[in-house]
Amino acid sequence: ILAVLCSDVILLLQEKDQKYTFSTVDSKPSVISLQKLIVREVALEEKAMFLICASSAEPEMYEIHTSSKEECSAWMALIRQAVENCPHVEEELFSEQEEAQALKLRELQERLTVKDAQITQMLMEKLQVFADLTEAVTGLDDGSAHSCLLLRGDPSDLQQGEQQLKGAITEVENLQNLLLSAMRQ
Repeated sequence: ILAVLCSDVILLLQEKDQKYTFSTVDSKPSVISLQKLIVREVALEEKAMFLICASSAEPEMYEIHTSSKEECSAWMALIRQAVENCPHVEEELFSEQEEAQALKLRELQERLTVKDAQITQMLMEKLQVFADLTEAVTGLDDGSAHSCLLLRGDPSDLQQGEQQLKGAITEVENLQNLLLSAMRQ
């Protein structure tokens, strides 16, 4: 088996019919990432080393034998140096703390959504009480006046207040969507 040491991986190749192909020993991957690679000596075997790959979903351990003690030492030194110099790829996995924070934010967002629904329901009920009160006092059932009962002031103030309230609600919804999209990324 021929080992090719690159800047971020080790390739294990074997020759077949004057061509190199990826090695298929023990059904282990023939491309070993240098990310989180551990290089260890084999006890009582001077010509061998262990390569422990902890970066994949399923960790793999390789036992590599060389032709001499010096060759083994040289390979171990070169591999360790390559591991140290390996470009670090940003992992998109969250740490436990970040996952806990994201979960907490989702829970709080759900609670806010529930509270928003409760507030909407209560405001609708309050609006109906005002409509019933208006009908009882005036004797008129004017459904168009119901939408402005929660706001006080002259008609121009009511329209401006309603527009500002709608704008504020839209802005909050935009911020909520932005927060949710940031949490999903």
